[in-house]
Amino acid sequence: GFSPDRAEFPIRGIDVSHHQGQIDWQRVAADDVAFAIIKATEGGTHVDTEFATNLREARAAGLAVGAYHFFTFCRPGADQAKNFIAAVPRGEALLPPVVDIEFGGNCPQRPSPQQLNAELAA
Repeated sequence: GFSPDRAEFPIRGIDVSHHQGQIDWQRVAADDVAFAIIKATEGGTHVDTEFATNLREARAAGLAVGAYHFFTFCRPGADQAKNFIAAVPRGEALLPPVVDIEFGGNCPQRPSPQQLNAELAA
C-alpha cells in the first residue's frame, strides 16, 4: 500500500466501509492510526450496514472518527445530503464530513465539472 513520508504526514488515518468486514479497532489503534473516516451513506437511500458499529468501536478504541458519503451521479445532491444528515449522529465529536467521488462503480452518466459542483453545493 501507499505509505506517505511520516516526516511530512505524521498523522495517519484510514477510510473504511462494510467492504472491510469486521474490524479489530484495538489493533488498528495500536498500529499508529489516529483517525478513521467511516462510510455512512451512498446515494439517496443507502446506509452502510457497518457504519454505526464502526463509528462506535473506532471511537471506543481511541480514534478520532468522521463519516463519509459515496456520491452517486444518479441522484440529486440534495437527496444525498438528506440521506447523510439522517444517518450521521448529531451531538457527537466528529471530524468534518467527507464526500467520496469516484468514476468507477458509479453511474455511467458523467456530469460536467459545473454540474458536479452544483450538485455538491446542494
